[in-house]
Amino acid sequence: MADQVEGALTTLSDLAYELRRYSEQIEFNPARLDQIELRIDLINNLKRKHGGSVAEVLNFYHKAQDELEQIENVETQIQEIKKKIDSLKLTLVERALRIQKKETGSHAGSGCPNAGSAKTPRNEERTVKGHAYSKA
Repeated sequence: MADQVEGALTTLSDLAYELRRYSEQIEFNPARLDQIELRIDLINNLKRKHGGSVAEVLNFYHKAQDELEQIENVETQIQEIKKKIDSLKLTLVERALRIQKKETGSHAGSGCPNAGSAKTPRNEERTVKGHAYSKA
């Protein structure tokens, strides 16, 4: 039994030495403690506001980050849409010219006085809802 007590005392002595050494390495820094407490309060407020857990806070953060990226890229998106619009306008004009050319060609032998000539704005003014009016 004496050996056990002596072994326990040696172990306790070693532990006391290790604890003293560890406590000497620990630095008490009140400013750092305040900083950590503020950060913990911030995290708790965010958890309350955005779902109750750190995972929900992070989920909200990622969604907000994606939304911000979309907002920041709106200029690029506008430019891409403008290019699409310009391309579609060009395609529309080309198709309209092809249709006009086909229609002009189909009236050539019809005996129509304006056959072969494109309508001018003046001629269009005389056509209302499909009825032609003469210049009386």
